[in-house]
Amino acid sequence: TWVPYNQGKTAVAHVDVAGVYCPPATQPPNCETLPPPAQSVCTNNDVRIVGINNNNEEGLLQYCYNGQWSGFCSLDTTTAAVACKTLGYSKYSWASLITDGDFGPGYGYSYFNNIQCKGNENALSECQLIADNCLPKCDSNIGIRCFNQGNCSEGVVRLADGGFSQRGRVEQCRNGVWGSVCDLAWDDTDAYITCKGLGYPGSGATAYKSSKFGYGDGPAIYTNVQCGGSESGFDACKKDNYAEVTCERDDLAGALCTSDCSDGDVRLVDGKDDSEGTVQICYNKIWGMVSGFNWGTFDATVVCRQLGKRTDDVIAIVGSHFGIRDDTVHLTNVGCFGDETSLADCSSVRLDIGSAQQYQNNVAGVSCRASSFTTSSTSSTSRITTAVPSIGAQSSSKKGVTNIVIVLGVLTLLGIIASVAVVIIMFYLQHRRKSNSRKQEKTIFQQNEFEREVVNPLATEASLQGDDDENTKTLQDLIHESEMK
Repeated sequence: TWVPYNQGKTAVAHVDVAGVYCPPATQPPNCETLPPPAQSVCTNNDVRIVGINNNNEEGLLQYCYNGQWSGFCSLDTTTAAVACKTLGYSKYSWASLITDGDFGPGYGYSYFNNIQCKGNENALSECQLIADNCLPKCDSNIGIRCFNQGNCSEGVVRLADGGFSQRGRVEQCRNGVWGSVCDLAWDDTDAYITCKGLGYPGSGATAYKSSKFGYGDGPAIYTNVQCGGSESGFDACKKDNYAEVTCERDDLAGALCTSDCSDGDVRLVDGKDDSEGTVQICYNKIWGMVSGFNWGTFDATVVCRQLGKRTDDVIAIVGSHFGIRDDTVHLTNVGCFGDETSLADCSSVRLDIGSAQQYQNNVAGVSCRASSFTTSSTSSTSRITTAVPSIGAQSSSKKGVTNIVIVLGVLTLLGIIASVAVVIIMFYLQHRRKSNSRKQEKTIFQQNEFEREVVNPLATEASLQGDDDENTKTLQDLIHESEMK
């Protein structure tokens, strides 16, 4: 039946329209002709997961087609979710795609081109299966991971697997499962808004891509996040939901959050008031703790002084007495003399922010009011060092050891200086002896020459007199010859 143009436009907008598929005259290079039907090995439309350890939660997805098990060379997230529902995972509607061959290559082909689902189906048999005479081939069949509903709180955002609370893979709890974010269009603005929603107001947030903090256990549930910079948190940003997710496990987003603090700032946390607690120091706009190794009263005294507290009633505490925090650790082996104005002025060893976990069970704490500190609550792993009224009388041996080292260093330096002085003096004396010897030899030589010249003064005088007489005679002869002429 022919319809007018305008009616046709209206029909296209409101009713289903027909379409056709014209197969190519020759099969594409990655296709082979389907083999003749073999004996049936499965019931059509059955679904199974072939896992490495017979795990029905994750593995290669296979579908029974024409009595034969077939892998998938093409699969989207919506179809994967329906496959999980077919397998009995009815309380959670999303799945993860595993396309990197983690579960082996499988068959390396598929008996059909694709299965397309809308998402509201309860089984793959309700979806549209597309097949022709082409046998699609692939390097490895696609795997999936299905999920049971967990216990996380709906909508909560967290940073996971970053080593401490201020960095990690961005995840949000949806339907009881932690889901991750694809890194498509992910940038520092998105990271900043995510951190802002987590309570980190610092402006120096850093975005990470390419699954910097691992794959995680949940599915990727968001992609193409677009935060403008003024939102209150991750939820307020524009983004595409699960059905549009196409990224693989190697393309997940992460973030590093910062705080409004300056290098060297200190604070006490988790105590009953601001005079006690776990010591934290700021570097690179990140609050970090201090290892309890070698922590003593001198160090605690400096912290209390920097905070404007009393310094004559101090306790140094180790063993994570105020609780274990999911924070990084900035310093270890702190060595204060007790008279510094800030903890940053003391000697210490700086740690990489990613090495925090090995120190978190033994971090330093302080009480700037020892008289009011309750020791009965001290855990079995903590240790307390009590201060006495004056710094010079404190019981810590750290300063004594340091003084010994200084004294030994000074003595060594003096010994070196003395040795150098002795060498210089010996060189000078040897030089003087050689100089005097040369002068004596020159004097003796001059005396010998003089003695040779004046050894017979009378003979010398007579010789001179003879020379005079001979000259006189010659002169007289010349005068006589002149008169004769």
